[in-house]
Amino acid sequence: MKPDCPSQSVRAVDLQLDVPSGRWHTAVREFRQHLRETLGTQAFYAAGLALQKGLPYFIIPLLLRLYGDRIYASYVLFYSTTLMFSNVLALAMPNSVIVFWHAEQDKQGLASTYFGLLGLTQAGMSALLALPLFIIYRRSFGNDQALLFTLCALVFAALYNLNTFLTGVCRARCYSKSYFNAQLIAALTVIGAVIGLRRWPRVEALILAFMLSLMAQNLGLFGVIREYLGKVIHHFDRRLARRILLYSLPLVPHIGATLFYYWIDKYLVRQFFPAPQFSEFVITFQYASMQVFFSQVFALHTFPLVCRLVADGEDAKMRSVVRTYNILLVGLGAAWMAALLLLEWIGAPLRLNTAGVLLLGIAFMLWNIASNYVNVLWARFRTAAVTVVSIAAGVILLVVLLVGSGLRNINVCYFAHLACAASATCAFAALDRHYGRIRARASVPPVQTPYMMD
Repeated sequence: MKPDCPSQSVRAVDLQLDVPSGRWHTAVREFRQHLRETLGTQAFYAAGLALQKGLPYFIIPLLLRLYGDRIYASYVLFYSTTLMFSNVLALAMPNSVIVFWHAEQDKQGLASTYFGLLGLTQAGMSALLALPLFIIYRRSFGNDQALLFTLCALVFAALYNLNTFLTGVCRARCYSKSYFNAQLIAALTVIGAVIGLRRWPRVEALILAFMLSLMAQNLGLFGVIREYLGKVIHHFDRRLARRILLYSLPLVPHIGATLFYYWIDKYLVRQFFPAPQFSEFVITFQYASMQVFFSQVFALHTFPLVCRLVADGEDAKMRSVVRTYNILLVGLGAAWMAALLLLEWIGAPLRLNTAGVLLLGIAFMLWNIASNYVNVLWARFRTAAVTVVSIAAGVILLVVLLVGSGLRNINVCYFAHLACAASATCAFAALDRHYGRIRARASVPPVQTPYMMD
């Protein structure tokens, strides 16, 4: 297999910054050049990500028609809960594979060590967390389904973590076409399974459909790692395993806090509000959160680019990148909110809460902007600061959600995400300026450093 893109996939954009930045034609030129760079180098990644992240949103009307509001909302609650636990089950190791793939010469030993670690950690952590998972599912779905959902969650989490690892290897090897093909297979699988299981209108049917999709995607991606897999026991490197664990463990609190945002609101709303309001909240959240897709697509290109520019000390170009994509994400977010409100106004059966669309829409727009500042902070190796802000933002979200639940006011629950996103974005931007001033005062030659997370 040959790489689908050049080995030097991360390169600085040649911007003409000698023109005063206040002029409109300079801003427009920067905007167009950055966007052209993204589309030119990440077309297959973007298309694949559109299938992976976008398809679950676009088939919401189909899922609601075939399975109903309550079943779909229950599946979203199951998925968000499982996703939160999957990060802990694998100790965030799948998220670090790209860095080690470039740092290690023995790819066979690296692949075997990762597979062995994933198997050991998930088996041990599953035994440790099975009871907390069972308690959560019992409170959410009742005694009859708790055990089955716990077992499904553990299998689902294992498939998801394997998928994250294989996707990381795919991106490290620059196999963008392989990534796209795997997403296409997964998309066809989930649509076929959803339609094929329509005579079994239960939450278990949706869980099975998306689980089959993950399995199909993993089979499609397995080719990117197959040539490096020998005997896992023979090639398992204990020293490398220790380094991977030491590197990955600090990522757990940040990813856990991020996933906590997507779980705690649905859990509390289900506990304190009637079923129709819970269904409306989940559906509104799903549509509004589709904005996250925009930042994820652009991050495939912008995050490595920001890391390169920060490492080379080209802060002016880096600021241009951040400014350009902030403007782009605001524009796309506003257009998405306007489209949702227009569809609701003309009578499309989206079943949205109008106030929720506005509050959540602005919140996710701010989160997209915050992601650009997080990229810069990660490039500066300030991951601990990012984790502290993420946890603090989660506390704000929880407090406002509890207030809304206590008052039985669903609009306060929608507002909780806006309060969380606004505080986090301001904090990340302030940290970015603070560390930027420190680096400017230091006046030392830039050091080439690997980026923390892709």
